[in-house]
Amino acid sequence: MIKAKNERKYPRIDLDSLNKVIDENVQFLPAELTTSTNDHYKCIIRDISQNGCRIAAPIQLKQEELIRIGFVVNKRTVINKAIVRWIIPQSHVSLMGLEFEEMPGSTKEFLWALTSIAMKGSEEIAKLKKALK
Repeated sequence: MIKAKNERKYPRIDLDSLNKVIDENVQFLPAELTTSTNDHYKCIIRDISQNGCRIAAPIQLKQEELIRIGFVVNKRTVINKAIVRWIIPQSHVSLMGLEFEEMPGSTKEFLWALTSIAMKGSEEIAKLKKALK
């Protein structure tokens, strides 16, 4: 079940918000998932947080299935284990909520920084980006 925005432990950001802080402007965030049987599928990340993401994929996995997901954001490759927490089948794809598992501290800090900055206003973001260059 999808939790309401105010009930989430880690805030999710959509791609519009992410585009405010990353180097390139993306229409979608492509990813690749690998199932427990080592099958590979292309998917799209719809939103992301420090602890997980929502994807659209051309397959339907099982709830609680352990997978591996990989994607590139801001020229940084993230490959991590994840557990499928919820599934919403649609006509051609399934929307699925993934919770990251066993994430290295540096990757978790990177995603935390991205999501934290993306929730700020445009002026604050411009100042932070300028300070980071």
